[in-house]
Amino acid sequence: MKITAENDRCLSVELTGDDMRKLDITYEELDYANIETRRVLWTLLDEARRTLGKSISLSDQLVIETTPAREGGCRIVFTSVPEEESEDRHLRFIAKTGKLFWEFVSADALLDFWEKAVLPPGCRLTVYYNDGKYRALAETDPSERQTVLAAAEEFGTVLPVSEEQIAQTREGWRILYETPAVPQTVN
Repeated sequence: MKITAENDRCLSVELTGDDMRKLDITYEELDYANIETRRVLWTLLDEARRTLGKSISLSDQLVIETTPAREGGCRIVFTSVPEEESEDRHLRFIAKTGKLFWEFVSADALLDFWEKAVLPPGCRLTVYYNDGKYRALAETDPSERQTVLAAAEEFGTVLPVSEEQIAQTREGWRILYETPAVPQTVN
């Protein structure tokens, strides 16, 4: 575990796969609605306070961003936003995965997306249709997320990446297009 104070309002915690196993959680299980996630986050904040000898303000809005790392680890950034800089005083939890889920504003927007969007190599894309609406699910490397996000925001409305909503779409919507599987090479 590596804890770094970025500044007085921000600290980052880098966890290895072993650290995640000791905390008894995986990146995929990180969800602020889950009490185990909250236990892990508050444990990390307490460890940061002990390690650094200081803590960030928890009386302001707290933004928590997570990004997966290699071999089952992750990076968690805690940022305290003072009240005068914050529009609301709620806690925000942002998980940065390689998944993006959006709904196209129209069929024309879907066609424009096909003609103009340039997605990163290796990006898996599935487009769904139901009752006059079109949705897309893209799965890519987290480092390529911004590229896919720009395309999604240009042609549609980004939806929360909720496994429940994705499952409902997979079950109740018709697949219009799915990226062909990349063939595995055998040496």
